[in-house]
Amino acid sequence: MNRETTGAEHAPGRPARRRRRWPWLLVAGIAVAALGVTLAGGLSPDGTASEADVTGPPTEFRDDPAPALTGRTLAGEPFDLAELRGEVVVVNMMASWCAPCREELPLLARTAKRWSSDGLRVVGVAMRDKDEQIRALLDETGASDLPVITDPTGSRAVSWGVAGVPETYVVGRDGRLLLHAIGPLTETWIDRHLVPLVGG
Repeated sequence: MNRETTGAEHAPGRPARRRRRWPWLLVAGIAVAALGVTLAGGLSPDGTASEADVTGPPTEFRDDPAPALTGRTLAGEPFDLAELRGEVVVVNMMASWCAPCREELPLLARTAKRWSSDGLRVVGVAMRDKDEQIRALLDETGASDLPVITDPTGSRAVSWGVAGVPETYVVGRDGRLLLHAIGPLTETWIDRHLVPLVGG
């Protein structure tokens, strides 16, 4: 009986040319996906993925002068970042229409209160928002004590290089940028990146 040769069969004495390619394709696909996850999580300064990258937002390590940040807070008080030399300042870009911002605000408020005596300041910059909506957000999240600068046109945020919200910058005691986190902060991120800067 004669049978036609298929892709999975071959004539006697001739090597199979097309069989079993899919396992190699599967392995290659898994490798590419794993690489993508590693890159998405961010890299540490030496180019390797770190534990903090997995348990918090992607974080860029910086060492350049912080941009100017001046304005009035929701309470009507003047704010000037340059006057906070000698302290560690967390600048959080946020908005009332940002769900992740709502989630991280209680953590920011707790962090500011816990480490204020060690020279930590947390300030929010409300990007393209309305004052009444920002106040409502702060009240709802227990963060009404945080100073928040209004930025209705988004110009202040743009000058810092913000692409979206939430984004957080950490300015060292010498006025230089140290960290830039893209996404909502976590307790683990605070403990690993911020607490050591304030002497914890």
